[in-house]
Amino acid sequence: MAAAAGTLVWSLLPDDFPYRGPVGGTGVMAATLLVAGSVVPLLYGVPEVTVATSIEPGISALLYFGWLSLPVGAAVGSVHDRALATTHVF
Repeated sequence: MAAAAGTLVWSLLPDDFPYRGPVGGTGVMAATLLVAGSVVPLLYGVPEVTVATSIEPGISALLYFGWLSLPVGAAVGSVHDRALATTHVF
């Protein structure tokens, strides 16, 4: 889930976007929490769970874990962006 979210977010953000690292890292973490929290009930085959009702656990996961995971995602995104800037010359 995180790899797909990371690929999507980092490919959508332009290279000259201000604060690309923290914004991208936060976006990846938020997308991961939303998608993972929404897909898990569908994968386990919980009876009477539709796509619309499975979004609620994703939002709950974002609210419950977001206080810690979103700042961590921003920090990791910043480190990732700086590492790319020093190792890749485009």
